[in-house]
Amino acid sequence: MATSWNEPGELNQYLKAHVTRLLVNYRHWTGKSLVPPNLPSAEQARELYYSPFVVLSHDTAPDPLLNYANQAGLDLGGFARDRDAARVYR
Repeated sequence: MATSWNEPGELNQYLKAHVTRLLVNYRHWTGKSLVPPNLPSAEQARELYYSPFVVLSHDTAPDPLLNYANQAGLDLGGFARDRDAARVYR
């Protein structure tokens, strides 16, 4: 079942809750930070969205669906936000 796509932006604080989970898990598994850890979580989410490197995440379904892409990921992947919201990620 496809999930709805929420594009990161000012109105949803750049998906702060989702990005916080991404950043915590990335740091747990790599010992590194993708954005400055001393920033407030909403600012970390904004920084990640506008970072020059690609960040993508997907759900855990058998056919995983993309559920986050920062601007670099959207640009590089050529994603049309509405049409590709439920793109299977393999």
